Amino acid sequence: LENINIKNKKKELLYVGRVDTYHKRVDLLLDIWNRLYEKFPDWKLKIVGGGNELNEVMNYSKKLNLERVSFEGFQNPEPYYKRASIFCMTSSSESFGMVLLEAMQYGAVPFAFNSYLSVTDIIDDKKNGILISSFDCIDYAKQLEFIMNNIKIRQVLAENAIAKTEIFSVKKIGDMWIQIFETMNLNKN
Repeated sequence: LENINIKNKKKELLYVGRVDTYHKRVDLLLDIWNRLYEKFPDWKLKIVGGGNELNEVMNYSKKLNLERVSFEGFQNPEPYYKRASIFCMTSSSESFGMVLLEAMQYGAVPFAFNSYLSVTDIIDDKKNGILISSFDCIDYAKQLEFIMNNIKIRQVLAENAIAKTEIFSVKKIGDMWIQIFETMNLNKN
């Protein structure tokens, strides 16, 4: 990846993934945005992705009369990661949450519910992102508000997020696999 200038980040919250209300809980993200958008007239929420419930979720957004929410559909997420200051995950469960690492490598500060085991392998709370008690939308909005209002803290979290992704690099993980295979091969002899 090229160097990311976190000082050029836009005032954007970003969601990337399947748009559904059962696993990904995009409805909760809209509830959270509903608590924030009037306080932050210069911020936007971008939702990149689609799925069977896209129209239902778009209608929910209209029902809440939300402003500055855009549904981008299926897109290459890279330009969105580059622009967004904050990445929001509201999933009820994930196997690993690769999308968090993708966002972090571009300096988007990750927010996620602490709703599945591997999320704590990715996000070190208040060091390189923010973990919220499962499905506590009030606290999620409160934590977002704090970070949205504090550019210096946001930039430190972004720098730390980029650094954290290094432990998941192809080189590091590849070397670990090679070591495992070499150990297994030695044990055969």
